Amino acid sequence: MKFPSQIIRRLILAATLSLLVQTAAWAELWGSAKSQVYHLPTCRFAAKILPENRLKFANADAARKEGYRPCGTCRPPEGGQPAVGQKKKP
Repeated sequence: MKFPSQIIRRLILAATLSLLVQTAAWAELWGSAKSQVYHLPTCRFAAKILPENRLKFANADAARKEGYRPCGTCRPPEGGQPAVGQKKKP
């Protein structure tokens, strides 16, 4: 049996890795030129976008400016929201 401190360390590591993956997913958004919808890169529908139809956006505001709407499944930021690690401008 493992000591409780080892279990706690592993849980903290797992939680930290989970947050890092989520943060990386918000670093950019993928849009489909055919559907005019943007997604988190981890979305199951983003994985189905053909490379020739895939556009990358730095944030939701850039996607919205181009006329894209957010995916209802992965629910990416909708614009006006700061990206992870950024503060909203006044």
